[in-house]
Amino acid sequence: MPTRAHQHILRACNLQAALAEALSIDPDIAFKGSRCTPGLKIESQRRLTMVFRALLALCKAFVSGEPANQALMFKHMDLIVALATPPELVKNTVRTSFC
Repeated sequence: MPTRAHQHILRACNLQAALAEALSIDPDIAFKGSRCTPGLKIESQRRLTMVFRALLALCKAFVSGEPANQALMFKHMDLIVALATPPELVKNTVRTSFC
């Protein structure tokens, strides 16, 4: 668990912008325009899924108990919801209901 000092340093390094950019990567990018074999595309998507899981864990640690970081990341909540929710359920989430 990161300390408040760690969270403050990461906020000063603009981690929230890097997370927002990374979270906006299309999860299906391996299947768009790639000339790889289907097996390599699936492996690429599997690796990207692992990266997204790590990003979500980092987001959780970054905002845990730190209201300033929570406010910064709330702006990007739609990206987080889109990654953490299966595509068929994204339209029914609380965030998209209020937007």
